[in-house]
Amino acid sequence: MVICRQRLPSLRRTGEGALIRASRKVLVIALAVGLCQGVNAQAAFAPWSNIGAQKYAKIKLDNPRQFACLNELWTQESHWNPRALNKSSGAFGIAQFLPTTWGNYKFEYKPTNPLKQIDYGLHYISVRYGSACKAWSHEKRLGWY
Repeated sequence: MVICRQRLPSLRRTGEGALIRASRKVLVIALAVGLCQGVNAQAAFAPWSNIGAQKYAKIKLDNPRQFACLNELWTQESHWNPRALNKSSGAFGIAQFLPTTWGNYKFEYKPTNPLKQIDYGLHYISVRYGSACKAWSHEKRLGWY
């Protein structure tokens, strides 16, 4: 294992919006993890690695209770796999959007980028349910969200 002795870049406020700062923070973390462990940065967000995606969602939600609900929901739906596909319904990705959902919300169709899928999924949950915990409650009650 490579031992990291590099100093992480500063995350000071630069007047940019909170979303941009959160996205940059996740990217810096992913790069740092990759550099410190001797892997390339893209490997931190590889389809088979859900840790980076979960950290990104946690930062975006900025609410431990809501993230706990989201984690339960998306672990049940896709195990945070951005390439997960339900062959019977056609649901795809981390949030398991149905084919009609992509178009109804004017989202790019089936993006493989897990960060984009998380952004879309959080937007969908916010618009349709108001919160991740309400979406998780709906999932537990009806078996879908």
